[in-house]
Amino acid sequence: MIGVVEGSAQCSIYFIRKKGYIYLMADSYTIKTAQQHFSSVVREAADHPVTITKQGKAVAVMMSIERMEAIAETMEVLADPKAMSAIRRHREGKSTYHPVSALEEL
Repeated sequence: MIGVVEGSAQCSIYFIRKKGYIYLMADSYTIKTAQQHFSSVVREAADHPVTITKQGKAVAVMMSIERMEAIAETMEVLADPKAMSAIRRHREGKSTYHPVSALEEL
């Protein structure tokens, strides 16, 4: 069963009933709605980031730990001048890559 619940003027919340559970599906929730359906919002955040709003403005984002770790790792690479230089060289076709097995020969 699929239905729609109006959470606010900016947010429609879709729910799917499966195996006795109700799964909420939306890109954003008000704080009140997120609190009322916290477990479902956490399950949804495992699949994609969920925005939490207060008075129509985004105030927080809930996401999986895997996605957060990927974002942190990307930020580390972006902050590393040597890594960014290597990426630029690769994009410009000025770099050569060797298989990891080549490290064993050193």
